[in-house]
Amino acid sequence: CLFDDMVAAGMNSLVMVIKWMTTGYTSRLPWLDQEPANPAVASDNDLIRFALGEAHSRGIKVRLGAVVTQFVTASYGESPHRHFEIYVDQQPRYPAVFDLDMPHVVERAVAVFEEIVELFPQADGLMVEIEGGDVFAPHRVERYNCWAHEHDKPTAKDDNCPAYWEYAAFRRCQVLRAVEKAVRAKGYQGDLSTICEVMN
Repeated sequence: CLFDDMVAAGMNSLVMVIKWMTTGYTSRLPWLDQEPANPAVASDNDLIRFALGEAHSRGIKVRLGAVVTQFVTASYGESPHRHFEIYVDQQPRYPAVFDLDMPHVVERAVAVFEEIVELFPQADGLMVEIEGGDVFAPHRVERYNCWAHEHDKPTAKDDNCPAYWEYAAFRRCQVLRAVEKAVRAKGYQGDLSTICEVMN
């Protein structure tokens, strides 16, 4: 019914975010939470494949999205950044934000999208979301200073990084390039997109 409504309204494109704070698809990755009551997980991803098929039968392009900076800490590990309390089937879960200079975050972001193109090669595109990944933390100063030296930018004084937001954008682009390289290496030729955060 939703797809029929989209067609009737003249819509032709959809983004389905299949990994947000909690995971919405069945994954082999051991650090992704797997909620058994999640309809996509319970169906072993058949629900997502069904949605892709129904959309395509109506001429709707589908991009699959994933947030690669917010995870349930019980599965993924701890973060010094913002923590949330959300409820899944009336049970609390505790995701948090992870920045792009924390260990394993970039490699795991790449792994998520490699897995998505393996599981859903029929998707027309991908959407990489890095919400909150630019957040500052003291452990980022050393990485910032290396970047500042290489790019003729002012280095940090204590925790004051004068060109921090340029550095954060640089790191974001590095992550997007890493995802692009990985999925293209797997032969995926669909569209690639991201969401730009402009509030900062």
